[in-house]
Order: sequence, then C-alpha cells, then structure tokens
Amino acid sequence: ITPQHTTIYHPFTVNLLESPFEMSDNWCTIESDPGVFTELISNFGVQDVQVDEIYSLDQSIEKSYGLIFLFKWRKETDDRPVIPPEYIPQLFFANQVISNACATQAILSVLLNAEEVSIGTKLQEFKQFALSLDSECKGLAISNSDMIRESHNSFARSEPFEMEDSKSHSGKGDAYHFIAFVPFQGSVYEIDGLKAGPIKLGEIDGVSWLDVARPAIESRMARYSQTETHFALLSLNPKRSTILEATLATLQRRIEMLQQVLHNNEGFGAVLEEGYMVGSDREAVSRQIDETNDSICNTREDLADEESKRERQHKENVRRKHNYLPFISKLIQVLAEKDVLSSLISAAEGGSSNGSGA
Repeated sequence: ITPQHTTIYHPFTVNLLESPFEMSDNWCTIESDPGVFTELISNFGVQDVQVDEIYSLDQSIEKSYGLIFLFKWRKETDDRPVIPPEYIPQLFFANQVISNACATQAILSVLLNAEEVSIGTKLQEFKQFALSLDSECKGLAISNSDMIRESHNSFARSEPFEMEDSKSHSGKGDAYHFIAFVPFQGSVYEIDGLKAGPIKLGEIDGVSWLDVARPAIESRMARYSQTETHFALLSLNPKRSTILEATLATLQRRIEMLQQVLHNNEGFGAVLEEGYMVGSDREAVSRQIDETNDSICNTREDLADEESKRERQHKENVRRKHNYLPFISKLIQVLAEKDVLSSLISAAEGGSSNGSGA
C-alpha cells in the first residue's frame, strides 16, 4: 500500500464509489502550512485550536493536543506491533482510503481523540456517526463527508489550465504522508492510516505525553534527516489569542481589585484569584498596580502580534486560492496595446543572457 494508491476493500466501496481513483479526484492536494491547517480546523467548526511548526522537540511547548509528522513516503519495514482498532473502540482510528486527504485525516486523528478540545457541532455529529464503524468504514465516512471534503477543497490552488494527463494515475513522483501522535486515556499512540491499527508508544505515568512520544519522533527525524530535507513536525495547540485574551481579562480584574484596596484602605494581604496575594501596605499595592499595568501593555502587544499573524496567514490563504491568470492576461494585453511589450521582452531576454554568461 502506498500513499498514491491506497485501496481498502470493503463491500461498501462498491456502493459508495465507482473507483478509488474517482474518490481521489474529488480531493485536492493542499499545501502543508500551519496557516492553512489552522484555517482548515476553523472551517471544521473548531475555534480554539491553532497549528504551529515545531523545529525541535527541545523547544518549550506549554500544551499540545497532538503532533503531526510530515515526511516523504518510501517503502520500508516496520515490525512494531499494531493494536487491532476494535480493542480500543473509543480511540478514533480510520484507514486511509484516498491519497490526497492524508493531511486532513491526520488532523482529524488529533481532533477526534483530543479529550480537552471542544470540536464543535459538525465534527461532534460526525464522530458520533462514525465511532461505531470499523476502521475501514471510518475512512470511507471521512472520504464521503461533504463537510470535511468541502472544507479541505476550499484550499485548492487555482488551476487555470488542466493538462490532459493531470488525472492520470501513473503513481510517479514523490509521495508525502502524514501521521499523528496523540495522547489518549493515559497512553500515547502513533496513528497512521496506512497501517492496520494504531501503535501504542507507552503510558503517561507522571511525565509529559510528549516525553513518551519523543523516542518514536526522534527516531523518524533522525532516519529521514540523513537522506531527506522534506519533513516537518506540526503541533495542534490551544489558540494563543484565546489564551492572551483570557490573561488580559484576568489582569484587568486584578487592577480593579487592587485599586479598590487602595480606595477602601482595606484588604491588604488578601488572596485574589489564581492565588495572587495583595501587598501588605499601600506602597506594595501601588507597585503591584504598576507591575500589572506593565503586564497588560505587554499582553496587548502580544495579542496584537498574534492577530496580525493570523491576518497575514489569512491573506496568504486567499492568495493561494486566487486565479491570477485574468490579471496577467489583461496586463499583457495592455502592454501590447501600448507597444511596450516587445521592448520589455527584449530587455528581459538581454538580462537573462547577461546573467547566464556572468
């Protein structure tokens, strides 16, 4: 089984689809980018999750709902035992039945197994429908979900020209694959839709689940770093802007309480929310007010930076999907009408020849 041509045979396949290739044609390839995946998750109806790229497992990760590893697929032997999915029915494990949706399926493997994430009405309804199905039918359910497919395909790049062989299934070219690492009910699992079931990496016993997943991830990173540069590690995290907004609200309440202590001249030494202790006298409280105001300013700056980042990512996503061909065609037409196109082409060709001879 390869990511290009993955076929899970099941009686329902004949009823739902004429061929697995037709199924793949209904799903576009999307760019592996944190901004794309964050907006995709939002389109699913999940509002407080963002995707960030992880450059090293040594970097500080305050909280992660799951990790996704992207790599260039190649045929290799993996002797690690898999757990039959029916042995852990509450874990959402789906076989991959189409090639172009492996990124979305890895994201779903994290979201549908995240115990602390509010996944929204649309995904919750899908999970309730699919959870009792076997892993093969779960994969088919994902492929035939209009909501999931339309959200995925909303990130399709504009293709102004369609080559005659664009839908041929030769299987040539590089194939990239995504797998997920998720904590679930006290254990950590590696979820790969091309395998028969999940792989249990270990139990969470007084340590971070990331420490349990670390050996398997580092093993993969070391293996691929020797021959490939095209791999990436992504983390699904709590949305930072939501955390900053909550922090800002807490600081603003603290300011109000501290000012009230000064105004009423009572309440010194009291303990506020989150264990924050009020100063013992007016001077100490005044310092606390100044420090809290500084924290409010810093938090507002961080929040503005985060919102600016999300706005940039949204603009990039719009540009990814936009068809620039009409603009380019009109520009060439206007340049030709003004009789400057030929001179621009000559100048470009001259610059190219000069550069190549340098």
